[in-house]
Amino acid sequence: MGAIFPSEVTISIVSAGTAGSALASSDKVTTEISNFSVSGGTKDIESKYFFGGATIDVEKPREQYELSLDVVNTYANAVRWEGLLMGQGIDASSAESDTDPVAKRIFVEATDGSNYKTMAMDNCYATSYEPELASEEYMKGTITFKFSATDDSASANYLIKNVAGSDSFFD
Repeated sequence: MGAIFPSEVTISIVSAGTAGSALASSDKVTTEISNFSVSGGTKDIESKYFFGGATIDVEKPREQYELSLDVVNTYANAVRWEGLLMGQGIDASSAESDTDPVAKRIFVEATDGSNYKTMAMDNCYATSYEPELASEEYMKGTITFKFSATDDSASANYLIKNVAGSDSFFD
């Protein structure tokens, strides 16, 4: 088994709560993402110290996860990233600042054709998009999504499996 390379990875973005269907090719974002990172989810346990040498461990709630995607703007999908921040779908053709982001389900799937690593994140909300354009570069930006470890029914929002991604991950 070898290392995972970018050419083996696809990233798909769909609406949260879309259950039971395979990921369509139109859900995949290709030739636009140059980097992704997932951070957060830290579970902190703090020790409280008392007279006489006693301690009590206090478990704090798990912090939110954050998914950041470094993206390249293309004319074919010129409004995609602003649209996700402003409540539109992945195929947005317009975006307006008077709307709020809606929950998305994001899959990062790596495969060499027979082995898989799929990270699936549910109930992700776009929290920022920061575009930039330098005079000697191309237009690019970073979009950030945040999501909690569990949903309102205490079901996991972040799953990592060694199978192909599908919306049935969260069923």
